[in-house]
Amino acid sequence: MFFYTPPIIPDPDPGMAWTDRGDKDGDDWDLADFTLDNTWREFDLSAIVGVGVRLVMINVLIRNTDGYKGLLIRTNGAAHDANCDVERCHTAGESYQDSMFVQTDADGKIEYKGESANWDLMFVTVRGWFN
Repeated sequence: MFFYTPPIIPDPDPGMAWTDRGDKDGDDWDLADFTLDNTWREFDLSAIVGVGVRLVMINVLIRNTDGYKGLLIRTNGAAHDANCDVERCHTAGESYQDSMFVQTDADGKIEYKGESANWDLMFVTVRGWFN
C-alpha cells in the first residue's frame, strides 16, 4: 500500500511583508507635483514607505494631447532606460491607468521621467509595498 506525501512548502521569508494602504481616498500626487521635461528626476517616497529598500506598487493615471508620451519610473541611481517601467498614452486625449512596481533605494527614493508633452492629467498613488 502506498501513501501520498504532499511536498513540503517552506514558509515565506518572515522578513518580507506586504503593507497595503487600503481603500485610500485621494491621490498622493498630481500633475503639479511633476516636472515633465524628458529628464530623469529623483522622487522621494520615504514620507509614505519609509527609508530602506522597498518594492513599491504605484498606481498611475495619465492623459496628454500628444499621444505616445509617457511617465517612466525606475530605481534611483539606475543608469539605463531599459531598466524602467513605463505607462504611455498611446492615443492623444485618452486616459491610461496602470499599476507599476519599482524598487526604492536605501533612502526610499525612486526616479521618474515625464516625456515632454502637452499633459492635462496625471495622478500617482502608492498602493502598497513589500519590505
